[in-house]
Amino acid sequence: MQISPSHPLKKLLTYARAYRRDFRIAAMYSVLNKFFDILPEVLIGAAVDVVIKGDQSFLAQRVGLRRHYQYLAPTVGAGRIERGDLGW
Repeated sequence: MQISPSHPLKKLLTYARAYRRDFRIAAMYSVLNKFFDILPEVLIGAAVDVVIKGDQSFLAQRVGLRRHYQYLAPTVGAGRIERGDLGW
């Protein structure tokens, strides 16, 4: 299918060329938003893994976290940042 110069899609793409940077920034923010949307579930899963498996957990083997309290501070901190709850 060939797009003629007066085709609406061609006009839209020509007009949107000036906003290419804005589209890239919006796409980057969209990806970051999705990352922070799934972060709590990942953190909860890792916390359960540490509690259930102890020294055999993924974090204990890869990162070296051996005690539950060593995992608590980063988890709580990341959760507060994700929620935007930075006030004391």
